[in-house]
Amino acid sequence: MIIAELLPSGYNPVLVFTIVLLIILLAPMVMEKLRMPGIIGMILAGVIFGPYGLDVLENNAAFRLFGTVGLLYLMFVAGLEMDMNQFRQSRMKSLTFGLLTFTIPLAIGFPVCYYLLEYNFLGSLLIASMFSTHTLISYPIVQKLGITKNEAVIIAIGGTIITDVMVLVLLAVISATSNGESDLITWVKFVGSFGASSLVVLAGFPALARWFLRRIEGEKVSHYIFVLALVFVAALLFELSGVEPIIGAFLAGLSLNRLIPKASPLMSRIDFMGNALFIPFFLISVGLLINIPAITSSMETVTLAVTLTLVALLGKWIASLFTQKILGLQKDQRNLVFGLSSSHAAATIAVILVGFRLGIVGENVLDATILLIFITCLLASLVTARAGKKIAIKNLPGATSAAPLTERILVPISNPATIEYLIDFAMMIKTPTSIEPVVPFAVVRDNEEAHTNLENSRKILDRAAKHASASNSLVNLVTRIDVNASSAISRASRELGITDIVIGWHSKQKTADKIFGTTLDRLLKQTGQTLFVCRLVTPLNAYKRLKLFIPENAELEKGFEDIMLKIIRMTKHTEASLLISGSHACKASIESLLQKNKMKVLMHWNVPEGRLDTQSFFQLITPQDMVVLIGAREGSISYEKEFDSLPEMITTQFSLTNIIIVYPAQ
Repeated sequence: MIIAELLPSGYNPVLVFTIVLLIILLAPMVMEKLRMPGIIGMILAGVIFGPYGLDVLENNAAFRLFGTVGLLYLMFVAGLEMDMNQFRQSRMKSLTFGLLTFTIPLAIGFPVCYYLLEYNFLGSLLIASMFSTHTLISYPIVQKLGITKNEAVIIAIGGTIITDVMVLVLLAVISATSNGESDLITWVKFVGSFGASSLVVLAGFPALARWFLRRIEGEKVSHYIFVLALVFVAALLFELSGVEPIIGAFLAGLSLNRLIPKASPLMSRIDFMGNALFIPFFLISVGLLINIPAITSSMETVTLAVTLTLVALLGKWIASLFTQKILGLQKDQRNLVFGLSSSHAAATIAVILVGFRLGIVGENVLDATILLIFITCLLASLVTARAGKKIAIKNLPGATSAAPLTERILVPISNPATIEYLIDFAMMIKTPTSIEPVVPFAVVRDNEEAHTNLENSRKILDRAAKHASASNSLVNLVTRIDVNASSAISRASRELGITDIVIGWHSKQKTADKIFGTTLDRLLKQTGQTLFVCRLVTPLNAYKRLKLFIPENAELEKGFEDIMLKIIRMTKHTEASLLISGSHACKASIESLLQKNKMKVLMHWNVPEGRLDTQSFFQLITPQDMVVLIGAREGSISYEKEFDSLPEMITTQFSLTNIIIVYPAQ
């Protein structure tokens, strides 16, 4: 209170925002020194500076607004970052965990509340349902560790939506029973509105987003505002349906999952705004609710809080243990599931506040619940950080062995219209652990206009750098003056130690030679690096399937494994399905590669009994597909002259289809 007396009287928004920014800046640093997760520092700061501490920050409408935004944002990002291919493979596992983490805490909590604490039937059922729900408050920890695609995280996130929906439905039942509104018409309206909201979000949002992102292509700010608006429209729809808005935000993330690639500038903006502002506001707002003096002044409330906390943690621990035994998870994965699912916050507050307003539970339960929230959030953060770090360390060898740290990607740029597409593609195939920057490259012809052309090329490269910086990616701009573009690219590749070259082609030409031009022909002869030739006419997040054509013996090429890892990485970024046309030997080689690198990807195979049929491959292509062809340099073991005309045929028949030809390193 002393600090509050020294501050200017009345609500001072400048002062409040300054304090909040200092908390967001300093709290993680302090916690890092104490070897504790940064989110604990946010919550503790909310307690210290809140109305029940130094009384500097008020739990007013502004904080409740930003806190709600942060919670919805957190649930949205959780849905957005889910690996949908892996989730589809693990959906039964998520359902198993969801049912366990709902029923076990409920089964343990109800008898404790009814017989030991002597609450009535509705009160016991309400408090027990609170034990079943949880909030992914420690999700930023696994996000920072880079293990969001781990199976345990996928299971925990999928189980969260299942158990929270079941708890909120149960809450609706309790509320209706308490108010005497449990007739059939009420339930029919509830189920109908819930189903309609889900249909709008899961089916309508992707179509609307695909339309908007294609037509408003250059407006990066508009993309972010549009996505954010969809999140809150979804939350509002579910709130109007009588369901917690966090469910709508999470489903919005799932619906937009495939349309926002993980390495895109839009995803970078979403992560930045969430981690820098919205999510920290939510964590601080949780701390503002904790009234330590009121809780500690009553021994009855302390005893009740301790009892509720122990029951809540016990229920989640047993659910995690059963999940491990049934699904065959490792010990660290079990601990990670427990850490993610043991924190109680938003839905827990919603459940108890509803019960308090209806007179089902008293103020002592409300105070005890706040202490439960603080303890479980603290413990969940510690458990998640410890288990997550162990899993991250175990996964590190597999991640670093996929490609050398010296990976360097050169992107020759001549057409301003293709800059962003080529840079985005280079970022997408780049190994996440590579510390090397992407190299945008411009060639200026050595003639009388070299000086003017040099200035123009620098403007083009600056544009490439600006686009790359939007996704927090490093670039190294390089310009060369030469009479021949292919010679300049070849020489720069040797000087800079380039491993991959990404170039575009002119799609308006009709013959193969005119499509690729002499530059490609010379590059194939003068360079030995992996070469990606890209015709990108639509955004990289606009396709649904990636069709990969692999000729005979391509798996025997030196650079084949590196190419496949990049293609798989690209499908994971966009969450697109993968259809491969290749031989039996190629299929065995790819399956061995996935097993060696401990990677999972949803793929379908088209394996003919005889020779590969290009015509049947053509029949599988649609305008919404991305087509990738594994090419071969003349004289290599997988080279077949009949495939030279394949790109021209696809270009002629599918003018709106993205096409990439990849030539393995030699």
